[in-house]
Amino acid sequence: IWGPGAANDQTIPSCLARALHDAGHPAQVVNLGETGYVSTQGILRLLLELRAGNVPDVAVFYDGANELAAAAQTGEPGIPMNEVRRREDFLRGAGAAAPAPPERSTAQLALETIAAYRANLRVLQALGREYGFEVCCFWQPVPYLHKPLTAYEQRASGRRDLGEIMRLGYDAVRDQQMPPFFADLSRVFEETPQPRYVDWCHLIGDGNAEVAAAMLPRVVAALEAR
Repeated sequence: IWGPGAANDQTIPSCLARALHDAGHPAQVVNLGETGYVSTQGILRLLLELRAGNVPDVAVFYDGANELAAAAQTGEPGIPMNEVRRREDFLRGAGAAAPAPPERSTAQLALETIAAYRANLRVLQALGREYGFEVCCFWQPVPYLHKPLTAYEQRASGRRDLGEIMRLGYDAVRDQQMPPFFADLSRVFEETPQPRYVDWCHLIGDGNAEVAAAMLPRVVAALEAR
């Protein structure tokens, strides 16, 4: 699984492994997620694994928040998180000033970010055909839409500067024709009044388990298509 990474037994990969086992589909679920990665970086990691001969039965990608937050940082679509800081450090060392970010409206930036993501999905689809694995891509839930937030979640989500691009980006995902191996999970907590978010994109263990349960049918279908 490529997506937000962590090492404990309540991550989405761990929850998905248990859910698969309980459903009678024992599988080895490997968590290759890294903190802050966008889908382009996940694909590069997948390429390295494929080159080393590590071909999965199903590659699961969990994206959304980082794609849009990274774009908001730089004003450019398809850019890794914190790239603006790396540019500033480089230019500072060269004695040059950082250039002004490109002028794009938030709506345009959101649309271009989703277009870049869709292009990445085409790359994944082509890799799956070439190497013989299935692909499942999921757009993660975020606290900016589709959930009645608790008072704690309202405080913890904090990043109100991201609200507009998140809403516009998720609207674009809904309006675009996405491939059949993609699913938008943004409504998973739509009727959940209990807390699920610990910050602007990360979940408590119960939330990870619910996301894994929502992933399960598609992952099982992908395994059975092998």
